[in-house]
Amino acid sequence: MNMRLPKPKRYLLKYRKNGGEIKTYEISVPIDETAETVTVYSYGGGLRTFKRSNIVDIKSVGASVMKGKV
Repeated sequence: MNMRLPKPKRYLLKYRKNGGEIKTYEISVPIDETAETVTVYSYGGGLRTFKRSNIVDIKSVGASVMKGKV
């Protein structure tokens, strides 16, 4: 049996805004991607497009809970 684990549905994304401020967003899996941008649903903010060059960090929500349960 070839079983695939589901991708996490939510992520925490740290993003550097134009003024240098770093803000954290809770986002969905990517809806659309290009070489320069990622479009996602931002919970509490609707659809947003982020520049890849300004993404500081991205982590799945609940990853520490899922660790070791595979």
